[in-house]
Amino acid sequence: MGFAAAASEGFSYRASRRGFRDEALSRRRATWGHTRAPHHSYVDTLLFLKQHPHADPCRGKKVVSYSGRYLREPLNKEKVEVRQWVRPPRGRLKLNVDGSYVMQTGEGGVGMILRDEEGAVVFAACRYMPACTSSLEAELAACDEGMRLALCWANKPFDLETDCLTAVNEIREPGQNGSSLVHLVRSIHDAVEERKADIRHIDRIQNAASHTLAKIGSESKRTQLWLSSLPEEVEEIIRMDCNVTHS
Repeated sequence: MGFAAAASEGFSYRASRRGFRDEALSRRRATWGHTRAPHHSYVDTLLFLKQHPHADPCRGKKVVSYSGRYLREPLNKEKVEVRQWVRPPRGRLKLNVDGSYVMQTGEGGVGMILRDEEGAVVFAACRYMPACTSSLEAELAACDEGMRLALCWANKPFDLETDCLTAVNEIREPGQNGSSLVHLVRSIHDAVEERKADIRHIDRIQNAASHTLAKIGSESKRTQLWLSSLPEEVEEIIRMDCNVTHS
């Protein structure tokens, strides 16, 4: 077979293959024109369920909208509320307490701070606990010692705040939960009743000053009382707290 004949035969073979491929592609396009690809059907089902959550996808009778299919969800532009310490009402003081417990060493610390309606410090205190059995014991010890100090130094009615909800519930209903710290709970409860103080649970971020004082007690093994003053570790927190309004 000569070169020309071989070339002609090769050309015919390629042409026939191209024709077969074009015909197959045309058939596939024609088929897709009447039936959606499996991926499209799957996406349609997801869109259907999202747009019509209570409808039956097998029965149809609902229109699937593609108008927002590739649009991003609108950004939530609402401002996030930043919760801070709130000043007490006029004529009252506010006592914030917190406890710190180091499980690895069995040590702890407590922090207490009493402030007036302007945010001015009446006293601040911290104490190191060389022996502590639980975080709840540290929290209750902070409540107890804070109340004792407030009874000595407060010249106005005051309220008690802590970020430990368990401690609040124990003090409000002493003896109801069978706590092994019932003696400590009753001591706090009696002091609260004596001064008609209100006890409240708050977020930890609202309790930053006493939290820092408790850390000073546990980590620095420090016991100290400041009257009308405070340690430098807490100064910035107090300045920020003084920018808030009254409760």
